[in-house]
Amino acid sequence: MKKDFDKKLDEMSKKYKLHEEENTPQENPATGYVLGISFVMHVIVGLFMGIGLDKYFDTAPLFLLLLLFLGFASGFRHLWKVMK
Repeated sequence: MKKDFDKKLDEMSKKYKLHEEENTPQENPATGYVLGISFVMHVIVGLFMGIGLDKYFDTAPLFLLLLLFLGFASGFRHLWKVMK
C-alpha cells in the first residue's frame, strides 16, 4: 500500500513540475509584450477619462492629473499581481 502511495505521489509531483515549468515567464516571450500593453492601456484609459471629465465639468487639469495618476498606479498594481 505504501508503494502505491509513493508511486502516485511521484507521478503527481512530476505532473506538477511539468505544469509549473510550462508557465514560467522566461519561456513565453509574449508575456513581456502583454504586460507592457496592459500597463500602457491602464495609463491611456486614465488619460482619456481625465480629459473627458475635464471637458464635461470644465475643470482644466484636475481630473486629467488625478486619473492619469490612478492609471499609473493601476498599471503598476496589475504588473505586481501578475509577476508575483
